[in-house]
Amino acid sequence: MGTSGHGEKLTRRQEQAIAALLNYRTLEAAAQSVGIGKNTLWRWLREPSFRERFQEARDRILDSTVLRLQNASGEAVETLRCALNCGNPLAAIKAAEILLEQLFKTMETRIRAGNALKDMLQVPQVVTKVYTGEEEAPPKLELTRPTDEEFRTFKTLAGKVTPP
Repeated sequence: MGTSGHGEKLTRRQEQAIAALLNYRTLEAAAQSVGIGKNTLWRWLREPSFRERFQEARDRILDSTVLRLQNASGEAVETLRCALNCGNPLAAIKAAEILLEQLFKTMETRIRAGNALKDMLQVPQVVTKVYTGEEEAPPKLELTRPTDEEFRTFKTLAGKVTPP
């Protein structure tokens, strides 16, 4: 059982509800399996300690699933590579299609991640230029004037970060 990050111990029924939320498709089904009402489960989900424990449990499952997929990915790629040369043109075409599609998705993900990182690294410089009046705030970006301490922090960060 233990305690949550907020120091509040969950009841046995709440622990069961978390397990049910992870195993049933609907809130109603999860609540029913534990013998509580849907409204009770909704109320628990609004409590920080319950919500945090539920999110931790869900994250553990996701991490485990990703690890299993990573472990199987080498075999999957090798199977597709074998299918390329299996003598069956339709199977080879399908294998090539799958490999190329996954390659493009991976490349797109890397590009997006790189762009997001580049944008994050430029934030201190943008804030500094807006604060000093060198630039207008970009459209759709609402910046309030930082305190002198915040400005010093941003200026320090801007001096340490070089954009990619």
